[in-house]
Amino acid sequence: MLTRLEISNFKTFEDFGIDLEGFAVVLGPNAAGKSNLFDALRFLAALATDDVATATQSVRGQLHELFRTPDLPIRFACEVLLDPTVVDSFEQRHELKNTRLRYEVSLSRQSTGRMQRVVVSHEKVTKLSREHDPLRKRIHRSSPIGPRYAQHGDYLATEHRTAGQYFVVTQDGRQGRKRETPAAAALATNLSTMRDATFLHLFALAEELRSWRFLQFDPAVLRRPSEQTAAADGLEPDGSNLARVLGRMQDTGADATLKEIAEFLDELIGGIDAVTPTFLESTREWELTFDTRRDGPVSARVVSDGTIRMTALLAAVLDPVARGLICFEEPENGVHPQRLKSLMHMLPSFTTDLDDQDERPPLRQVIVNSHSPVVLASVPEKAVFFADRVTRVGGGHEAASVTRLRPVESRLFSDEGTADKRVTVIEVEQYLGSAKSEHGV
Repeated sequence: MLTRLEISNFKTFEDFGIDLEGFAVVLGPNAAGKSNLFDALRFLAALATDDVATATQSVRGQLHELFRTPDLPIRFACEVLLDPTVVDSFEQRHELKNTRLRYEVSLSRQSTGRMQRVVVSHEKVTKLSREHDPLRKRIHRSSPIGPRYAQHGDYLATEHRTAGQYFVVTQDGRQGRKRETPAAAALATNLSTMRDATFLHLFALAEELRSWRFLQFDPAVLRRPSEQTAAADGLEPDGSNLARVLGRMQDTGADATLKEIAEFLDELIGGIDAVTPTFLESTREWELTFDTRRDGPVSARVVSDGTIRMTALLAAVLDPVARGLICFEEPENGVHPQRLKSLMHMLPSFTTDLDDQDERPPLRQVIVNSHSPVVLASVPEKAVFFADRVTRVGGGHEAASVTRLRPVESRLFSDEGTADKRVTVIEVEQYLGSAKSEHGV
């Protein structure tokens, strides 16, 4: 679970920081930087999986458009609360001594003639301490997701020596194994090399970042049957394996989840008794049927955009094997305002509530970006961040337009001393007022 994100020199972000909980809504007009926030998260997730060149291709824009200032590094930092148990590729379960980690990574441009590449210039993984962790006060100590703290120190550090710069990776304990590698021209992060539990906490951190999903559903794709071999572990970003994912639930005895999805759809839309995945032997594909009270069985090929999009979102957040962060773009697309309001009322209940002392793993988190005032009217204030662009001047640099995110409720923000870091009641009312004439909310 992502609890803090920091970004600098990336697209519209400079010296940016935000604290997060299980559910968050980033609200604002077009070009405010909402999608750039998701690009930063997508980049971080890709850096835990692929080399830097491949990770760079996962975000929108050319190489020169990612760096605000070409000669300075892009810097990311994230703080996470990990599930206390991690499962490796051999289905072996490992218990973590520490579930609160901070990850820092910097990327710099290198030029050789007309050729340019991006390299890792700094990487660090630090254990957050009990004494300085603001999250500790938010979670009841008896909760199964309560933070675990080990001895202070780094699991991964960048050291500058006479012979050059080195990455130093350390196992748990004083006698733990160390790995040292030159860092002069690193084309991949150390985190991306963690494929087993040899360095357990780094592996767990990498698995957390790799689990982040970025959903941009295409209704035309959602309606299609899924091949039998389509990826079944989680929903694809465009939802192309929706029928297969629901079929996997059926095959693995998760009928209660399928029933739950149907019940929520009936609450949101009305008239739906069941969502049924069926395997077609003739084509070796999975397809979906909706059992409706008005029209009987209806194929996914003819249901509305809103119905199929909500089905996919429910499948993503209710999937028994799913965990980690889901980023969802503009839930208002194709959904009636009143149904959107019901959906947004419902979504927070599917995520991890840090205030609930009986909360259980796995940790689930959803971040939504939207420009709809209906969304603002439908979610808890503490979950809302307003996005806009402001001009900043300072440090000898020219004036620049950067993205700012401000919480409606200030208690989540690390630095509460500045009034312009909070959204005023007047601003909230103005944004809500823009919806009243159009949608009647």
